Formats: sequence, C-alpha cells, structure tokens
Amino acid sequence: MNSRYLAADALLGDENGSTIFGSIATNIDARAQGV
Repeated sequence: MNSRYLAADALLGDENGSTIFGSIATNIDARAQGV
C-alpha cells in the first residue's frame, strides 16, 4: 500500500468516518487496498 494513503488516513480521520475528512480517508484507504 502507498504510504501516502496511510498518511492521509491517519491525518484526516478515524476509520468510522465520523467527519467528512474521515469519510474521504476511509474511501482512499479502501481504494488503496483494492476493495
């Protein structure tokens, strides 16, 4: 997985997507994993 995606996930929010930024990070993380 690309470290940029991990960084975005860490910086923008938790996995629950409790904020709009968290939701974006979760979506990026899912794409990075090929889900």
